[in-house]
Amino acid sequence: MLDFLKISVTDVDEIERLWKHPNLIFHDFRERLSHLDYETILTKRTKKYKGIVFALYNSKLEILFKPHYYFNGNEHNANDFGVTEAIWTVQDFISKFQITNYAQYQISNLEAGINFNLPGYGDDFPINVAFWKRNEFLNIENVKSKEAYKSDEYARANRYKKVKLYSKYLQMEKKHCEPGTLRFEVKSKKSSYIKRLGIDNIGDLVKLSPYSLLADELYLTATEILIIELKDDMDVLKDQDKDRLRSFRNPLTWRYELMRYERTKRDRNRFNRMRQSYNNLLDRTGSNIHHLFQAEVKKKLDFLGGQNALPKKKEIASFNIEAKKVEASAHLHINKEEVGTTVSLSDHYCEVTGLSLQHEGPIKKGGKIPRYIRTKSLEYLRENDKGLYLSLATTYVPKVKYGDYSPPKGVKTLLQHTAKNIKNRFYNSRRKTNDKEKNDQERGS
Repeated sequence: MLDFLKISVTDVDEIERLWKHPNLIFHDFRERLSHLDYETILTKRTKKYKGIVFALYNSKLEILFKPHYYFNGNEHNANDFGVTEAIWTVQDFISKFQITNYAQYQISNLEAGINFNLPGYGDDFPINVAFWKRNEFLNIENVKSKEAYKSDEYARANRYKKVKLYSKYLQMEKKHCEPGTLRFEVKSKKSSYIKRLGIDNIGDLVKLSPYSLLADELYLTATEILIIELKDDMDVLKDQDKDRLRSFRNPLTWRYELMRYERTKRDRNRFNRMRQSYNNLLDRTGSNIHHLFQAEVKKKLDFLGGQNALPKKKEIASFNIEAKKVEASAHLHINKEEVGTTVSLSDHYCEVTGLSLQHEGPIKKGGKIPRYIRTKSLEYLRENDKGLYLSLATTYVPKVKYGDYSPPKGVKTLLQHTAKNIKNRFYNSRRKTNDKEKNDQERGS
């Protein structure tokens, strides 16, 4: 799943320690003039270790690391590479170079992907792939290798996110994998995107939670892809619907629609309505390539462990929430006389999320035992497990967008907003329970 990392180190002492490491072998030295003033000389020295490139610049060290290739002895990335293998590989790198301060190793580029097969389609499938959202897939090397991204007015690629789909079997020159093996990738060169996945530094990549978010991101991206179905399965449709489907199967139809919007700036949602109509027609034929593609991506993510690295977002805790709720309920009736000077909350759990309440305590003797997590717990997660913190935020603050998120009136931060909504979820649940009991009593009387 984890395909490429660019790791940036700026601490002078750590750069010196790492650059002198006995594992590194000298590879190259280059100089060039700065394009800003044509006077400053910029240098780049490189060393290598088993395919990992260490590039030393004037003020920083960049590490170019391909975990999947590294795991396979730098031969290929054509086999399956799951969560367990990714964590082991990153941990092996950390151990070999005696890295102790993870915060000094910031992740600045990330690329993740999966290899999969699509029944009924082979190495030609990338030809069918047309759009990601409103961005057209463009040929990279040939028609069986495509990439999509949002571009600016000068057609320059956006660094925030790119989507790539190609034939892995053909790229590997028909080695290391079976015919028909495809690869689906997402890549980013922006830390703001990478941090959304709970990944800030190398230490986050030995935790489970970021891989769950990464798997969710890959699947969500798969649902945003528009595919031109070339198979002729239109016998069940009326003549008028056949003509509409033929039109949707023509890439020019979609290009003209985007051109129409750029020219008029009217009815932006028409593209999405066309896409929905196209999907409805495919459903009526009994064969929808989008459903098949999404199902195979999800199947492979489940197999690799990404979707199971954490329970689904509705079950955030890394344990069985329902069991913990029962356990939590038993602790809620603790006798105050049994409480000592302080009470540890390590055995108490949030009734909403199932997470431990240990960071809300200890509490004083006779103090009220909390029944849901608050800002203390969220602050701890934000500092120590960003993936789980972001999972909670996206679960309890619907439709949150981290790049442009603005808290509602009366709430200062996303953290406070999340805590407030967890509190509301707790009291709303109690209110529903009380109303149900009241109604049951009234019926009984």
